[in-house]
Amino acid sequence: MGKSRWPLLSIPLALAAWMLAGCGSGTSARNPGNGNDPLVEAQAAGTVTPQAGGTISLPGFRIEFPPGAVSAPTQVQLQSISLTPYKDVIPGTPGPLVRVCRVRQEQLALKGDKTAKLTLIRPRPYGSVAKLSVYRQERLLNPIGQATANGSEYSVEIDRLGLFLWVLESNFCLQFDGRGDVVSIPHSGTIKFGTDDAFTVECWFRSSEQRIGTGTYRPIVGTWSGNTAQTPYPYPYELRLWLGDQSWADGEVEFVVWDGEKVQSSTDPGSTERPGLYVPGTYNDGQWHHMAGVRKGRVGMWVYMDGELTASSPGDPGLKSIYNDRPVTIGGYHPSWVRGFRGEIDEVRIWGVARTHKQVQGNYTRRLTGSESGLRALWSFDEGGGTVAHDMSANSNHGSLLGDARWIEADWPLEP
Repeated sequence: MGKSRWPLLSIPLALAAWMLAGCGSGTSARNPGNGNDPLVEAQAAGTVTPQAGGTISLPGFRIEFPPGAVSAPTQVQLQSISLTPYKDVIPGTPGPLVRVCRVRQEQLALKGDKTAKLTLIRPRPYGSVAKLSVYRQERLLNPIGQATANGSEYSVEIDRLGLFLWVLESNFCLQFDGRGDVVSIPHSGTIKFGTDDAFTVECWFRSSEQRIGTGTYRPIVGTWSGNTAQTPYPYPYELRLWLGDQSWADGEVEFVVWDGEKVQSSTDPGSTERPGLYVPGTYNDGQWHHMAGVRKGRVGMWVYMDGELTASSPGDPGLKSIYNDRPVTIGGYHPSWVRGFRGEIDEVRIWGVARTHKQVQGNYTRRLTGSESGLRALWSFDEGGGTVAHDMSANSNHGSLLGDARWIEADWPLEP
């Protein structure tokens, strides 16, 4: 099972009846201009003049008219429209689905080729929406344009007024080439754990890399210590993709907890070379897969693949300290590491609780807000550019992109 697809075109079509029934019309029976329309969350009015233009602002929206846009002073009203159940989408995290605003006026016509700039304003300057298409009531099948991002603001030029839909149409992820690409997150106690702690580490990944020559593993996300056989050093977690060797097949995955001396829950207790909880399978098949590694102190470990329990083992009462003070890394260990992950990674989440099967299955395909109980870090990789991967949780565990990891559009969005 991979990531599910979602028919985005159906969103503006599904809203067509709602809009054409009167919400976007100046002659609506609800008379939105009088401020009594229950769909209107907030509204503001201002005068646009030929000489100075004008700006009207609301929490969440702004419209700007340049000088010369109108031929006579005109009163313009900007309204924010509630669209249940999506009214709280934009104030939260990037993702589903729609915000709606309406620009009302009395006999306003923009002159010549003049345009006004309509802007959606997000409350946080990071975790930006991947891509916003803007639709007008009369053009539900084709967007009038893509909103251009500038920090927390998304703007589009409009040549006429009316009712507008802002629709999220894509999701970004990070692509790694396996040769020094890494996201490095500074050490923080909020995303490190001790031997008796419970936690969950999860992410989406996609890879089609096959073993050539000697097999090895590819780190997906973890907190590697830089240990060697001579200087073992603990680390609390790592998710890996294996490319195989004489004993292990291509495409298996592994959840590792390491105290520098022994292994927690090895499927091969006699092995000191390949520790960890293994999951048989072929997960380097070029499809998106979700992996969640769960640990509940000394009680046990579990691995869920694509929402299903695929491996488990009891805890190790003799395990020593697994805590370290090293960075958390995604896609590799450091820029000089040339055996990193090759493929795409998205939606990395770290929890300070042992998530249950029901909890993992219930939201592994859904977008999170960053404020969920127990969530320590969330990297959604929806910035779409730049060198910072922002943590959407309140802990601000922001990561730096090292090497040449690329932002690309994932071929699916998460479900609402």
